[in-house]
Amino acid sequence: MSKNNKFGFGVILGAIAGILAGFLTAPKSGKETRDDIKKKAHEVKGSAERRLKDAHKELGKLIDETTAKAEKLKGQARDELKDLTAKAEELKAQIKSAITSIKSGDDDNDDATIDKLLKDLVALKEKIAKQVKSVTK
Repeated sequence: MSKNNKFGFGVILGAIAGILAGFLTAPKSGKETRDDIKKKAHEVKGSAERRLKDAHKELGKLIDETTAKAEKLKGQARDELKDLTAKAEELKAQIKSAITSIKSGDDDNDDATIDKLLKDLVALKEKIAKQVKSVTK
């Protein structure tokens, strides 16, 4: 084979390989892409809802425990635990609102909002634990 024939054969082979690669890597149809996006959105929605429901249950238990501990105390310690219980009730209401929003398909509660609610729960648990620990000393 001459140099020109090799070059021409290489160009044709390259073009065929390019076309084949194009077909193999072509994006999905619009309907398939929309279906994939919809499926992923449902997965994310379900995950967020589960995380919030777990946080809601945890707050319910924490409120019950804190209320019981506050009843055994007197004075300022009791008042401080009652204040923390009230904050827990507020956070529980916010989480319930976020769950309702997710169920209704409202986009007001994004991942940042959910993460903030969960961080607030952790911070509140730490404050309550610290308060209970200081009272029991």
